[in-house]
Amino acid sequence: MKTIILLTDCPEPFQKAVREKTEYFKHYNDKCEVSPVSYFEDTIYVDKNVVSKRYRVILFSGNLYTVLCFHIDPVLHEYLTENSVIIGEVMDMIAMDPARVGVKSTIQ
Repeated sequence: MKTIILLTDCPEPFQKAVREKTEYFKHYNDKCEVSPVSYFEDTIYVDKNVVSKRYRVILFSGNLYTVLCFHIDPVLHEYLTENSVIIGEVMDMIAMDPARVGVKSTIQ
């Protein structure tokens, strides 16, 4: 289940990572847009009593999208992931497989 929450309601290590990445982008690109924080609770294990939590924010700076996720998992513990992709690659992915994202193909 996905819920939108405030960054101040997130664990401190995630807040720190978002602040540092935002400052980095602002230093080199003058600006950085930050999406609202999405919070997820999932039962990904066979034992459905084990709940995995995930906090996600998307940063946009220049032509680069960066997704930061902070995971709190009873099995894997706490860890941060970061994935980045440029806007041109996103457009290529949509053009190559438009049905996956629900848009019409631009490839003739």
